[in-house]
Amino acid sequence: YDANSNGFLDGDEVKQMLKHLGFEPYRDSSSKVVNALIAEFDDNRDEMLSFCEFLMLMKRIRGLQRSERRQLLEKVFKTHMHSPKRSSLGQRETTYDLDTRTILSVLVELGVQVDKAGSTEAVAKRALEDFEMEYFGDVRFAEFERLIQRILEALASRIAEQCGNEASDLGLAKEAVANYQWAFDQLDTDCSNSLSFSESWEAVQMNAGRTITEGEMVALYREVGIDIEDDLDIFNFMRLMKSATEQIFRVEHEFKLDDVSPKRLRECLMCFPLSKSFVVCVAEDELAEMVASYCDIPRDANLKTLAPAPIINVRQLLEHARRKASADHAVEAAIDGNHDQVEWG
Repeated sequence: YDANSNGFLDGDEVKQMLKHLGFEPYRDSSSKVVNALIAEFDDNRDEMLSFCEFLMLMKRIRGLQRSERRQLLEKVFKTHMHSPKRSSLGQRETTYDLDTRTILSVLVELGVQVDKAGSTEAVAKRALEDFEMEYFGDVRFAEFERLIQRILEALASRIAEQCGNEASDLGLAKEAVANYQWAFDQLDTDCSNSLSFSESWEAVQMNAGRTITEGEMVALYREVGIDIEDDLDIFNFMRLMKSATEQIFRVEHEFKLDDVSPKRLRECLMCFPLSKSFVVCVAEDELAEMVASYCDIPRDANLKTLAPAPIINVRQLLEHARRKASADHAVEAAIDGNHDQVEWG
């Protein structure tokens, strides 16, 4: 994921790596947490993470993942565990005998989609075999929790690798894949790992920077051989976006703030120290002007031609807003620090 081999990961590379490891850096429910953690472990505030900084970030994120699923996992553990036994010291110990079938049942209860082809079972079996090389006898909840973490990360890595292979076959750059994955996760609000026709339509518009007609969307579906009644998984979605890249995502089409939906413009404003109650009350016809002011970009400019960093889609606009808000905060903190030093002197 270190595309330029400079020994550091930028924010986008970190998020792609986290996606590979099973975290959801692009979904609304976790994107703010991810951005906050990246900023926390970026000691020198250069928006780049060293290997050591990334390891600390991963340790924290794994802890968050475990805490988020612990209550459900404990319930699942109690459902499948055997009767408590006594240790050599006479203490009652909650233990658990594991096999692949049981692990698959646990995964289903955790919301994992077990495929009929058997690839999920193969991943679980391999992880269980590796686990049994390290632990002998009965397994307590702590070891069980670590095993499930390993399996979930392995499953996420398998899907990410398949996405990478598909993207490579389609000739998509990593940045494009990140844009499409972000749009997919943002719109997959029910976490079904699929998008309907209307959701895919919105995703195309988010990346196109202009209004897309229904006829254009139907033509895209027809070109990649998909019925508009069918939901798209991430692989078919990337094929659709590849087709859209060749037909719709062109530089000559301008991308202006007026092309961004009110919902996304409000998300830009929420990056700044503004209350949610204030942002939701801003009139729609005032949103673009306000975003332009806070993001320090010309109100009516074609964002694709901005120098030195063009903004070509909604995701990049949101990233620009986040970085601008972070930079503003750093400047204010520095001013406050200098002010305190003057007063102390």
